[in-house]
Order: sequence, then C-alpha cells, then structure tokens
Amino acid sequence: MKLLVTVIPKSEVEAVSAIIGSRRVDFQTALVAEGTATSEILEMMSLATTERVVLFSLVEAVDVAAIYADLVAQTDFLKSGMGVAFTIPISAMARAGLEALFDDSREEDHDVRR
Repeated sequence: MKLLVTVIPKSEVEAVSAIIGSRRVDFQTALVAEGTATSEILEMMSLATTERVVLFSLVEAVDVAAIYADLVAQTDFLKSGMGVAFTIPISAMARAGLEALFDDSREEDHDVRR
C-alpha cells in the first residue's frame, strides 16, 4: 500500500481522480491548495501557477506504475505546468507516526517530573 500524492491544476481534478479511481483505491481525498513557492521553485517543479489541488490516494503498490502510465497516456501529465505525482510507502508514514508518538510521550514524561 502506498500514498499517492498528486499535485494538479484545479481543472484536472475530475480527470486525474477518475484515472486513479479506475484502479484499486482504498481512500481518496482532495485539498485545495495555494502555494507560496518562488518562481524558481515553480519552474523546477513544472508548476505554472500556485493554485493547485493536492489529491491524496491510498493505492496498491502494484498499481502505481499503471496509474503513472495512465496519467501520461490520458492527460498531458508530462507537459510543463501540469503538476507532479509521487508515492510514499505507508510503512514510512507509520514509522514517522510512531516516532512522533514516542517523542510526545517522552516530553510528557519529562514535564510530569518537574
């Protein structure tokens, strides 16, 4: 299982969501976003404007390559300004969450002793 993060123009939300949704998706949500990136960062990430939608999708790891291929075949995803897509292994997120939980617990223990 992976978290697929897709940053796309608002106009592409329905099409990209449908492409991703054609595979096994356990959860999908979209957040409207406006970034504060400099023009250099926007250019580096192939983003034309700061108005975007961030689409979060929980997908099966075996479907990621097919989703990427579908995005390229069915949209102009490789075109400059279209957006970016990347995945994060769920195991990495769980590990980060546990580390944060333990760090919070240690801080609480420390505060109680005062």
